[in-house]
Amino acid sequence: MEGAVISGFVSVFPAAIAVAVVAVLVHLYFYSAWRKTAELRRKLREQGVMGPPPSVLFGNLPEMKKIQLEAAAMASPPRHASAIVAHDYTSTLFPYLAKWRKQYGPLYTYSTGTKQHLYTTKVEMVKDLTLSNNLNLGKPLFINKRNAPLFGHGITTTNGSLWVLQRKIIAPEFFMDRVRGMVALMAKAGSSLIEKWEARIGDGSMVEIEVDEDLKEYSADVIARACFGSSYEKGKEIFTKIRDLQKLLSEESILVGSIPLRRIKELEKEINSSIWETVQQRREQCSKTSSSDKDLLQLIMEAAMTESSLPAKHSSKNFIVDNCKTMYFAGHETTAVAAAWSLMLLALHPDWQDRIRSEFAHTCPDGRFDMTAISQLKSVSLVVQEMLRLYPPGAFVSRETFEESMSHQMYPILTSCARVIIQGVVISGFVPVFPAAIAVVVVAVVFHLYFYSAWRKAAELRRKLGEQGVMGPPPSALFGNLPEMKKIQLEAAAMASPPCHASAIVAHDYTSTVFPYFVKWRKQYGIWLIPTDASTLYTYSTETKQHLYANKVELVKDLKLSNNLNLGKPLDVKKKFAPILGHSIIVSNGSFWALQHKIIASEFFMDRVRGMVALMAEAGSSLIEKWEARIGDGSMVEIEVDEDLKEYSADVISRACFGSSYEKGKEIFTKITDLQKLLCGENFLVSSISLSEKFFKPSQHRRIKKLEKEINSSICETVQQRQEQCSKTSSSDKDLLQLIMEAAMTDSSLRAKQSSRNFIIDNCKTMYFVGHDTTGAWSLMLLALHPDWQDRIRSEFAHTCPDGRFDMTAISQLKSVSLVVQETLRLYPPGAFVARETLDEVRLGNVVIPKGVCIWTLIPTLHREIEIWGEDANEFKPERFADGIAKAGKVPQLYMPFGAGHRQCLGKNFALVELKIIISLIVSKFRFSLSPEYHHSPSFRMIMGPSNSVKIVCQRV
Repeated sequence: MEGAVISGFVSVFPAAIAVAVVAVLVHLYFYSAWRKTAELRRKLREQGVMGPPPSVLFGNLPEMKKIQLEAAAMASPPRHASAIVAHDYTSTLFPYLAKWRKQYGPLYTYSTGTKQHLYTTKVEMVKDLTLSNNLNLGKPLFINKRNAPLFGHGITTTNGSLWVLQRKIIAPEFFMDRVRGMVALMAKAGSSLIEKWEARIGDGSMVEIEVDEDLKEYSADVIARACFGSSYEKGKEIFTKIRDLQKLLSEESILVGSIPLRRIKELEKEINSSIWETVQQRREQCSKTSSSDKDLLQLIMEAAMTESSLPAKHSSKNFIVDNCKTMYFAGHETTAVAAAWSLMLLALHPDWQDRIRSEFAHTCPDGRFDMTAISQLKSVSLVVQEMLRLYPPGAFVSRETFEESMSHQMYPILTSCARVIIQGVVISGFVPVFPAAIAVVVVAVVFHLYFYSAWRKAAELRRKLGEQGVMGPPPSALFGNLPEMKKIQLEAAAMASPPCHASAIVAHDYTSTVFPYFVKWRKQYGIWLIPTDASTLYTYSTETKQHLYANKVELVKDLKLSNNLNLGKPLDVKKKFAPILGHSIIVSNGSFWALQHKIIASEFFMDRVRGMVALMAEAGSSLIEKWEARIGDGSMVEIEVDEDLKEYSADVISRACFGSSYEKGKEIFTKITDLQKLLCGENFLVSSISLSEKFFKPSQHRRIKKLEKEINSSICETVQQRQEQCSKTSSSDKDLLQLIMEAAMTDSSLRAKQSSRNFIIDNCKTMYFVGHDTTGAWSLMLLALHPDWQDRIRSEFAHTCPDGRFDMTAISQLKSVSLVVQETLRLYPPGAFVARETLDEVRLGNVVIPKGVCIWTLIPTLHREIEIWGEDANEFKPERFADGIAKAGKVPQLYMPFGAGHRQCLGKNFALVELKIIISLIVSKFRFSLSPEYHHSPSFRMIMGPSNSVKIVCQRV
């Protein structure tokens, strides 16, 4: 259905019937699988083997993913060499297995999808497993299926008689008498690597070498020469593609992931074709010459041609190709990884380098190897054995029982050959299938009708935009461009450099890492206005929602100047963030937004802000005193500024809008921060905004609901206290909370479904939320990189405010800090987007945008347009604002750190004054630079903020 234009009547019911039939079949299949799995769990539990209870459809997969994400969030950053003190990585790579082991012991059962598993590190069972020759303990079929593109039906994945046949052919090639004959070629390949490193090092200087690729080339060259009679260079294309295929199959954990099938199939076909071409060449070569010394490839070829016991489904071609792929992969990948770990460990232990070096010089004085000499190299043998203990190439011994198996003193057990679908309950007796099947049919038809209708609507929107020349990436059937967005995000994350240290921050463009899909599509589909203008316009979709990415200059200018109430906030975003923003002014639309704007806007007019200067300065003085207490007698101290600045801005908004201090509302602020983190654990632009979140992440959804309830309750308590206070005293000077309370009680135009209680709570939550600003932290980060601007601000402040006191006249004369704040807001705007949804058809520029389209304007990109801001657009140059915003760039309307049009941030004046005060106070009292420990990594979680705390090294002036 990608990008298709739908016209005429399409009957729904035939498709619905098809869906119903499929639903019944799927139901019957899963019911059967569930019964089988429940029986397996019953047999294991009768023997005392317990485990985590599985979910209805996906077993323990949701819990595994949750534990993995929690472990990743709690994990320390990758350690530097000096910090490696232990080599236990199991709690970070397999946190679910580690957690369940503590909970259920060394023997427990769990399930993934329709598969039942038995985890065992119980000594007696492992010993039995190691010594067993039972062919009914085979390789797990579901893993074999997943890895089929890489290994096919080669020796590492087959079971039973086919495995026995392949072992008979391949094993002799690796007997010690054969390996003895390969020592010379191993040494020769190693010498080539040594020569390469010596050439890099040159005249004895110290050189950094990434060993992985060189070791992979070495081991690949050895396996190519030993088993296939060619060099690595000759088979380089096959090795490279096999490595690419391995990466694709391992993009997510084999235990909890999913795979990109199309690219995998392409690579598999290319690899198979290249290997078969090599086989054909070897056949021609063998037909011309004869030799009694045969390599592995020749042995496999002969077995495929002559062995009559090959199963019918395994053709001789597949037999050859699959085993060649296995040798190409296993022969070079595992050896290379083991060698890399060995060098890493030796690099940490130079005493063992000395022992190996001394022993080698004594045993092989001429540098030549033979098996006798190798057997005498004891130190290197010890190192290799210890490395294999700490970093074994295979993380698991995995088996599937094809029949009942007795292990030690346990009763007969059945393990991973089952499939599971329903929670860990043993079912007995007859359960009627058809009532449940009918329910599935009804649900399937309803969903079909819903998605069909939504798809029709999205297709019509794409058609209308396409007629005006607005193109974009083709959407997938159910999820639009979400899969592609996630894929691009993952690829960008894999290719991204690690967060850079302070000394490495030379530019401030983060759009390609935070929003890589927008950058890619902009280059691919953007409409270029003039040859030098890179502003763009294209469309894309997420699930059933159609979007318009609009950084086209004329559209942005119209958007910023528009007061059209039909340009509202996107409804899906409103729904996503309802727990934190409710129906407040930030997300509401139409007349209800106009009502809230009338109440709240006046609180942030400049004459009101003027009266708040004193409390801003008072809150800022408290922060200064805290930092002075940390620094003490003038020493240099590292300070993480984020939390202190959040407390400062929260204290200001509390005093200004709610008549209380930050300490009084600290619990609310903390819970709102926690709620924000839960809602934005994943970039919401590439996450599904649908019921699937509640279904697949039930625990997270419950936690969100719990926090929302607690926050609402705390705000209600605050409101009640204020109501009691107001009943006892009267004052003409009312703060924002009082204005909101009065409006909620008296305004008859409030919608029926929006009770006065919700009206108060939602707008209070919004004020608490927006009080946590990140611009102050970014400003200090930039000033830490530019001490000359600290000097300018310090000098100007001393001249303008010699007694350290603020008023609006003084603040208006602080030009340098104003320039720094404007430039910070240009480079790091708190809101990454101007987001609108057309509630009716709207014209912007020369584009007519139909109703129901979400418009996204990426502010950081607009703020970095070289054609608008000059060649130094990515650099910190506050002087560009010296003559005001109107002359800072060629198109002043493209500067919009506070949003656009009538929906721009009401607290703009408040925020600017607050920032000028706190930055002036900090710079006047302290001299600071960026800490070497700071890692620069901007991230987007509702607002643009640093993912790592901004750390500065401070000393008193």
